[in-house]
Amino acid sequence: MNMDVVIKESTLDEAVSLNKQIPEFDEPHFTKVYCEQKCGTKEKLVLIAEIDKKPAGYLIGFDRYSDGSFYCWMAGVLPAYRKKGVLKALMQYQDVWAKKKEYTCIRLKTRNKRREILAYLVKYGFSFVRVIKKGHDHADEYRIGMEKKL
Repeated sequence: MNMDVVIKESTLDEAVSLNKQIPEFDEPHFTKVYCEQKCGTKEKLVLIAEIDKKPAGYLIGFDRYSDGSFYCWMAGVLPAYRKKGVLKALMQYQDVWAKKKEYTCIRLKTRNKRREILAYLVKYGFSFVRVIKKGHDHADEYRIGMEKKL
């Protein structure tokens, strides 16, 4: 069965609501206020993916570094909609949007333990650019910085 993924620009409220439904993201601090503080006044993009008019995933990005790169900060897909092209559709929309806005690359960070997403990102054209060790974290918790040229 071919499910069409529809991407729409949306609000932080909707993205935060979806984030709460993603089991890997047990982050009670992830609120609209937190997101507004993180993004500040910088240009941001909030996307919602839908399948059959039901929310399936989200992506939040913003101009974090003011250096021509666009930072893909948070993205998630509800478990019921994984492996259906939702993340790919979100990322493709972000790429087209960022190119139109004259950004030169997409940057992001993920945790070393998120092997499935790391493999996906490499397949999608991202390169490893740095490893960020956080305090006394185990290697699984290290942040992996990645970027992709547009």
